[in-house]
Amino acid sequence: MPAPSDAADNPFVQAAIEAGLPDLGHVPLFSTGYGTETALNSAPFLLTLDQFRAHFGHTPSRLALVDDFAAALGAIRAIGCTPVAAMIGGSMLRAAEAPNDLDCLLFYEIAAADPDAVVDALPALLAQGGSDIKLCPVDAGLPTLLKRAIFFSHLFAYDRASGTLAFGTILIDLTEPPA
Repeated sequence: MPAPSDAADNPFVQAAIEAGLPDLGHVPLFSTGYGTETALNSAPFLLTLDQFRAHFGHTPSRLALVDDFAAALGAIRAIGCTPVAAMIGGSMLRAAEAPNDLDCLLFYEIAAADPDAVVDALPALLAQGGSDIKLCPVDAGLPTLLKRAIFFSHLFAYDRASGTLAFGTILIDLTEPPA
């Protein structure tokens, strides 16, 4: 079993993503089935942005959404925010050739000297492109961080048709410097 730091290369993750989209039509909650899951073989599956692009940017419309998201991350960095991780859900993780948008909960830190200016600039910045980015500051305190992460994980997993939690999520590690 790989160590957590090797989760992006975890064969369970790769198998879940590769088998899930064609066979299930979505990223599954568990790659090996209920009862055999661990933190490494279940959602959220940990990827880098490059791995996410390779797995989910396989049509022109999907690639455009991933590129819009990467551009938004660059703009966020430029105003003094440090993106730490992004939880991705919604139609981007389903088999649709042309997803509606890229649903994301972005975990970030403010690195700027004027945090209020950054907070004021974020909404307009996030309204651009094809991403639906919701924000979660990692320095807001553990209860707030957990509440937002769990809420959005459930929201992204919810299947309206069945009324159950049915879909997995992807967690993109953004701690590596952009290429």
